Amino acid sequence: MMTLAVSKHVLWSTRSMLLLLLTIVTGCVPYPVHKMLQPESTAIILDENDSPVESAQVSLVTSSYPYGMAIGLELKLTDGQGVVKFDADHEWRTEMLMVHGSEVFFWNWCIYKSGYETYLTNYRSADEWQDVFTVSLTPGIASECPLKQP
Repeated sequence: MMTLAVSKHVLWSTRSMLLLLLTIVTGCVPYPVHKMLQPESTAIILDENDSPVESAQVSLVTSSYPYGMAIGLELKLTDGQGVVKFDADHEWRTEMLMVHGSEVFFWNWCIYKSGYETYLTNYRSADEWQDVFTVSLTPGIASECPLKQP
């Protein structure tokens, strides 16, 4: 009787271990992660003479990989010093390890001001991001930022 109980226990443990191993190998293991959805950032907007540009529309656009599309947008206006500040945004999430990896966020700027060419960055990873960003706008024809708020 004792060996039968041990055998059932060993059989159950083996099946459990195989199921766990299969789950890990296929990448279907959920895990908690604290993600930065938006970094704390400052943008300084100047004109061609390095003077501050007041009331420029500054958009901080959040995108993610592997999807690569804009998933968030925060818009603010510069103050009299040409400065605008964005607060950080973090979130606890549950993710699963997939073949393409986990969701990774990156950000871009779009600056719009009538009388100046619209300035748009095209970063593809968070490594390119600068927490303090300064740009000198070029006089020209402004076009709306080609982004829509999700």
